[in-house]
Amino acid sequence: MRNFIGLARALFLQAFRNKFSFFFNILLPLIFFIMFGLVFSDLSGSNFSFAYFSDIDLNIEGVRYRDKELLLKEKNKFDAIAIVVADDEIIVYKNFDDYTVDSWIESLKIELERKLNNSKKILEVDEKPINIASISQLEYIFTGTLALSIMSIGMFSTINIFSTRGKSGLIKRFKVLPLSPTSFVFSFSFSQFLIGFVSIILIRITSIFLFSMEIKENLFYIVISIISSTLGMIGFGVILSVLFPRIASSIAQVLYTIFIFFSGIYFPTDFLPKFLKFISLFTPVKYMVNMFRYSYGIKEISQINFFIYSIFMSLLGIFLLSYGGKILFYKEE
Repeated sequence: MRNFIGLARALFLQAFRNKFSFFFNILLPLIFFIMFGLVFSDLSGSNFSFAYFSDIDLNIEGVRYRDKELLLKEKNKFDAIAIVVADDEIIVYKNFDDYTVDSWIESLKIELERKLNNSKKILEVDEKPINIASISQLEYIFTGTLALSIMSIGMFSTINIFSTRGKSGLIKRFKVLPLSPTSFVFSFSFSQFLIGFVSIILIRITSIFLFSMEIKENLFYIVISIISSTLGMIGFGVILSVLFPRIASSIAQVLYTIFIFFSGIYFPTDFLPKFLKFISLFTPVKYMVNMFRYSYGIKEISQINFFIYSIFMSLLGIFLLSYGGKILFYKEE
């Protein structure tokens, strides 16, 4: 037990001393979160405001002004305003160029034509709220960054220890200790759990102080997500180290880029072409992202799927860790 704790502590500290691990595991996900957060936070949950002047009341979103001159004076208070000059002329002032603004202008034209032609609405829409939490762009980026951080910790730390450090005989040095391969890989796993919690806390603190972000949290699900995702990505890193001992780091960097764009970390996979959507189903990070979003109240998956993903990644990670550890220790003999 003493050897387990001592080794886990040493590996934990090593992750912060090593510049490569510290950059990919802690700094880079944090930089991505701040960068994407600053770019898209203004668009997160934007509430557009509109106003219009018309002699007749129109059934559209926006504030109706009966004084045209007053509206012109206050036009900077709104994202867009419209002045119905005549039956066939509308003057529009746009302070914000966006698809939502264009949609509002189009709805204004349709509503005005309907009123002038005395036509009835063909379809009445009865809106009813459903129990699904809306997600802002910042929340989407935040939960994706958590998965990215755990992916980095699991994959790059493992490669750094098993592949890069293996070249300098680090594994061989461990063999002189009264330590089995299984004890070594689980000590390593425990150290990575701790690093994962540190990274998650840093990102959450940044989200609070820099973006004042409030989001629903379930600590139980968050812990499960961290442990199962870390195990899964450590196992993935071990296999890369075993199969490609000389170029594992280069392959991991390529996969890192692929996972960012095809796993829904920062951009929804719904926008991808069909064949890329199909490929995304085979990226483990996609399921990690879904687990973290579920942990923060963004229910893109069901509770059953959450536990299926977590159990599968945990078991797969444990198996790959045990198998990979034995191979790596055997190679050093």
